[in-house]
Amino acid sequence: MRPALQWLLLALALCILGGVVCINLQASHRQAEEREADRLRLLDRVIDANLVQQLGLTAQVMASIRNDLPALRRRPDETPQLARRLQTLRDAMPGVNTLAVLDDQGAVVASSRGALLGQDINIGEGFQRARRGADPTVLYVSPTFKTSAGLDVLGLSKVLLDERGRFGGAVLAVLDPDYFKTLLNSVLYTGDMRAALIHGGGQIVARFPDPEGAVGTGLGAQPGSWLQDHLQSGLSDSVVTGVATTSGENRLAVFHTIRPGALAMDEVLVIAVSRTVSAVFAPWRQEAWTQAGLFGLLALGSAVGLRTLQGRQRAHQHVLTLQAADRLRMDAALRQTERFHRAVLDSVPAEIAVLNADGVITAVNAPWRRFSLDNGVEAGHPAPHTEVGSNYLAVCQASVDRSQDPDAFTARAGIQDMLAGRAPGFSAEYSCHSPTKERWFNMAVSPLAPEGRGVVVVHTDITARKVAEIRMGLSEENLRITLQSIGDAVIATDAAGLINRMNPSAERLTGWPMADAAGRPLGEVLRLMDAQTRAPLPSPAGQALQARETITLAPCTALITRDGREIMIADSAAPIRHPDGSVLGVVLVFRDVTAAVAAEHALADQQRLLLEAQQLAQVGSWAIELPGGQVTWSAQTFHNFGLSPDTAAP
Repeated sequence: MRPALQWLLLALALCILGGVVCINLQASHRQAEEREADRLRLLDRVIDANLVQQLGLTAQVMASIRNDLPALRRRPDETPQLARRLQTLRDAMPGVNTLAVLDDQGAVVASSRGALLGQDINIGEGFQRARRGADPTVLYVSPTFKTSAGLDVLGLSKVLLDERGRFGGAVLAVLDPDYFKTLLNSVLYTGDMRAALIHGGGQIVARFPDPEGAVGTGLGAQPGSWLQDHLQSGLSDSVVTGVATTSGENRLAVFHTIRPGALAMDEVLVIAVSRTVSAVFAPWRQEAWTQAGLFGLLALGSAVGLRTLQGRQRAHQHVLTLQAADRLRMDAALRQTERFHRAVLDSVPAEIAVLNADGVITAVNAPWRRFSLDNGVEAGHPAPHTEVGSNYLAVCQASVDRSQDPDAFTARAGIQDMLAGRAPGFSAEYSCHSPTKERWFNMAVSPLAPEGRGVVVVHTDITARKVAEIRMGLSEENLRITLQSIGDAVIATDAAGLINRMNPSAERLTGWPMADAAGRPLGEVLRLMDAQTRAPLPSPAGQALQARETITLAPCTALITRDGREIMIADSAAPIRHPDGSVLGVVLVFRDVTAAVAAEHALADQQRLLLEAQQLAQVGSWAIELPGGQVTWSAQTFHNFGLSPDTAAP
């Protein structure tokens, strides 16, 4: 593809992707506005529920006052009683600032605040509408007016009729401004929010927060204002976005008209909750910047990538022109490598053959070919079925069928398992004797490649090792026969003092068969103690290993057999040395001297009895050795002659 077309396609792809990003951002912008409008609409509903409850309760209290007036007026203490009732009701209603009864001219005839009695608290247009309407079922909502304390408050009026059904005054309830502040503040969850209550005539009844001091102003009465647009729409809720008249900020506002179903009001109240547009769309702007940044990085990366790709394509074309020339050199190098690998394979002394997945020989090395020639039936001709192209498994199977050769059967099964992937490797030793020479070989089979595509068979001549093993076996047998023929007990240990040999005499004296004693420490099988002191004696193997010379046991050494019998023994322990001087272990030779020790003890007892008899009879004795003429006197003879054995000689 030409470079210009590549750039055109990239630009088209980026335009499409940019359009998708813009559409996605627009949809996200609408969703953000709708989510925030739903939140503000919910807050309007919360304020509406509280205000409707407050207005309904206030209207009921005002109707109750109006109904009780005829009875209170018949009492002589009408004014104090009515004032106390108004005070009690006002105290019971946290949202009401003042309760009062006005005459037909607007003068206070009774009030929850005694200071207002007799004053004319003209509530302006609200009182005039109540006078003109004179409908006792309607709750007249006055525009905001200032109290004597300078507060902008909202007044509610219920009409009083005289006996002839004409306007006779009104029951007035002034709502507490703090109530509205608390209510409006309770729905604000961020610092940029504003909440307001607006009279249908355009006056702002309450606003929180109100840094501009808009409460009491009639900004909503201006034509084209948000309030007028909302009221003219006839909708319960309206969502507007634009610059607010009160603060000059760009805000998102939701207007909601309060329309209590069970309460007739001459004028509506409107709730407005708003947030600054910048705060509402702050997360969206961050998302937009992120997507724009990612799009920019993508565009930049794509351009750089395309430029790099085109550079690589040019380089690739250049490489292709060079590859044709290199291919010839590579072929020559490959042939050289193959010759090298063949030389390496031929230099290995072992006979090697490579089999494919069917067991067919695909390659052999020089030692394999020489062995085949040396063992051929005809001089100068290789042995049959050993060349490339022969099936090695078939040769093994033929040998099994012909002579039931177990080695051939084992080789065939092992190679088949490897080719089938059932075994990771295989090796076996077998004999292959010629008419003039005994020979042994080790066959090792390893996978040529994964998935069982072939194996490498290596035959190694192990005749020297097998001959050495046979000779060693004969030497071991001769040693075993020699040990069994010795009358004395013999035990041999390794350099760690663990038993590795025992002859039958040692098994009989210790009570330990070789099968049980093999590998055990010498001290566990040959338990020795001093026959006189009964103290345990150290293992002679340890002493011989430490001293590196022959050790002879003490004369009074006793052996404790496995079944607990006590045998007097005489033995010696000598280290077994390697020709290089290192110690390989210890050999102990011992015999049972229990009878000899008993005879010595009996002779000593007879001599002691003879001496005791001579002392009792006061008879001496003497002896002479005829060959040497040596004369020996008994102790009693010295005593009879009054001589001392230390100073006199017989």
